[in-house]
Amino acid sequence: MKVLLAEKAGTCYGVQRSLDLAEEAFKKGKKVLMYGALIHNPQVIDALKAKGAEVIDSVKGVKNALVLIRAHGVPPKIIEELKANKNQVIDATCPFVSMVQNKAKALEDEGYQVVIVGEKDHAEVIGIKGSTAKGIVVEKPEEIQNIRAQLTAGKTVEEKQVSDLFLPRLGRIGIVSQTTQSDENFSSCVKELVKMAMEVKAFNTICNATHLRQKSAVELAKKVDLMIVVGGKESGNTKRLKELCEKIVETKHIETVSELSQKMFKGKKVIGVTAGASTPSFLIKEVIDFIEKQ
Repeated sequence: MKVLLAEKAGTCYGVQRSLDLAEEAFKKGKKVLMYGALIHNPQVIDALKAKGAEVIDSVKGVKNALVLIRAHGVPPKIIEELKANKNQVIDATCPFVSMVQNKAKALEDEGYQVVIVGEKDHAEVIGIKGSTAKGIVVEKPEEIQNIRAQLTAGKTVEEKQVSDLFLPRLGRIGIVSQTTQSDENFSSCVKELVKMAMEVKAFNTICNATHLRQKSAVELAKKVDLMIVVGGKESGNTKRLKELCEKIVETKHIETVSELSQKMFKGKKVIGVTAGASTPSFLIKEVIDFIEKQ
């Protein structure tokens, strides 16, 4: 059985930077509190906990502590509150995520209604939305028809009637994307939003690491009988790899080698392997080693 690894797979710059900052935090001789999971990989988080780190999901009562901010970022008010309570904050937010937060805030300051294309409950999207006062999140183009209801909520009957005279236009909309979205979904959402706005300013803020991993995964999927995608089940970019590959070939999303079985490979000759941006190399190697022994 032949195993092929995607050209671009596994840990990206932003994730590695956050892990390096975590190591620096441990050297400070204080207990390390992580605000949220540092990255979306359970095995890595377990390793950090084994070193003494603790995951917190609230800043209530946190004072004079060493707090490591997750790679996916947090709403700015979280960091402000932590610093106000004299905590030492190490911001491990991926620089590309910080850029999206700043872009969203800038758009709102310029008078645009900010729309974020991404997963509503994802840590990164929560942080981006928290950078604005009235940002709206959409996950897919089918949801965009609901935006009108959100934007007109609270308006008087007369205001709504005037608005209806100009359907489907709704003023100025500024669009950004979760960094791990697919180009296809982002573009589809932008096309729908353009139909309802007088003015649209859209920024494709999908990071380059995501572009490269998605592109190489799709190219590999065309050459194999089965794709194995390795990464955390909560990892947005890993889920996107799975979604893209399964449009082309049978695809399995696993976190660790323990989820593999011999029967998965029955009748398969060429197996493709890719991995999310928060997947460490040792997990990828374990998967490849297992497949090669079949």
